[in-house]
Amino acid sequence: MLSELHWLSKGRFPQLEVILLQLSEHFFNLKKLFGKLESQISQQTTLQDLGTVWNCTPRNVKWIIRRLCTAGWIAWSPGRGRGNRSKLTILTSEAEVALTLAQEATSKGRFHDGIRLLEEHKVDELTRGRFLRWLEGQYGYRVDKNENYQLDTLQLDTLRLPFYRSMPNLDPVFTLRRTEWHMARQLFDTLVTKNNEDDKIMPHVAYYLHR
Repeated sequence: MLSELHWLSKGRFPQLEVILLQLSEHFFNLKKLFGKLESQISQQTTLQDLGTVWNCTPRNVKWIIRRLCTAGWIAWSPGRGRGNRSKLTILTSEAEVALTLAQEATSKGRFHDGIRLLEEHKVDELTRGRFLRWLEGQYGYRVDKNENYQLDTLQLDTLRLPFYRSMPNLDPVFTLRRTEWHMARQLFDTLVTKNNEDDKIMPHVAYYLHR
């Protein structure tokens, strides 16, 4: 149902993310017409009414309708004959679209934007729970395809950790902040270490040392 939304949220084309945000705003503005956005609710309307909702010309209204239909968010049944009103059906919910936008923002590193989207649209506890379960699966060690190369065999090992701010420099030579230095120590820790009492080499990251 949200096929185009998932396609746009791949993140390979930044300009498409802007289109996605604009499209979602058009969807959310339908609350002016429906009062609430829930799946399978319908209403009779006209291009002129939608032009007022979206503040655009009838030509642009048709373009927006096509994009929303392609995304699977609405269904549109045009009225036949002069004076007959068209039928617009909501196929998803405000919470569902807000959830996907929050996931998109979080996957791009904008965690606070993701939380803000859920709060702004006042999603229910069920949707918040889905977001938290999805969030848990985004962190930790994972192997992703390296999109900088064309070969399918190249993979990218990624360790993703939640943190309240960015750490731009993890080179031990240039780290200045305590948090960055702590992370750098974890990343560049050694396999073995030297015991200061007797100068013996002891296992460290390596759990066993064969002499």
